Amino acid sequence: MAHDFAVMGKTSCYINYNPVKSKDWNIHKVYQYVHFESMEGLDPVYWIDSVEAIAKTLISAIDDERNKLPDAKNWLEKIVKYPLEDANKRIWQAIETVVG
Repeated sequence: MAHDFAVMGKTSCYINYNPVKSKDWNIHKVYQYVHFESMEGLDPVYWIDSVEAIAKTLISAIDDERNKLPDAKNWLEKIVKYPLEDANKRIWQAIETVVG
């Protein structure tokens, strides 16, 4: 989601608490996925740490003068091949390679 937002020139917020108690799910499992390792050294998103913090965090994301967009764009560049406009070509090339 942060990458989609960065492409559109917007910052994003990630939920950083478990909204529902569950023995089968923990939001922090998501943040252990390998692509989050590439976030190291960057501060690309706003973290919503509790239900009580939703409004305050969203306001910060909109009004904050130290906007996280530059780090969000840097994170995007680590993950996505550039130029973005050539994504369709790269997808077709990959398909052609697989199909033979």
